[in-house]
Amino acid sequence: MPGGRQAQPGVATGQSVLAWRLGYAEVLVSRFHLRSNSELSSVKLIQTKQTFGHVIMKLAKISGLTGAAFSLCFFVHSVFHSFRISKGFAFFDSLFPELVGSFNTSIIFFMPAAVLLFRSAFSPVLEKASTVYPIVMAPTVLNVFLADDPLAAGLPAVLLTMPFCIIFSIIYLCFPAPKN
Repeated sequence: MPGGRQAQPGVATGQSVLAWRLGYAEVLVSRFHLRSNSELSSVKLIQTKQTFGHVIMKLAKISGLTGAAFSLCFFVHSVFHSFRISKGFAFFDSLFPELVGSFNTSIIFFMPAAVLLFRSAFSPVLEKASTVYPIVMAPTVLNVFLADDPLAAGLPAVLLTMPFCIIFSIIYLCFPAPKN
């Protein structure tokens, strides 16, 4: 037919040339032995679910990077604040203890990010729950930046966010990775 599509060698009629060139047609024909268009629709649905599952598997890495960025903001603010309040004092009298405290706090805030970034696989439930880490870190950092009083800035971070980060890291380290 003029203007119609021609079937390429090895491609079922109705398959697009683009799908054939990308290799989809060969995979679909050989793996699923397509006989009708309804089966093609179900195969596309299966591929969509597999793609969505693949995106979900990257969710922990995205959450780890986002949480690490928030933790880095907190660390930079803490170091800046340490230098600001220790002007005019000796290094070991004021600045050194402040920097040690900043590093200790930041280690706790970076622990969940390290677990999420360096562990290879999580169960699907833990993968989805990993988004809680940046959601908790965002208000903590926002509170530290916006609070006028050091006690109002640090108390929620010490009483709520630090225990959360420790418990979160322990849970994600203790649960076994899914078996493929």
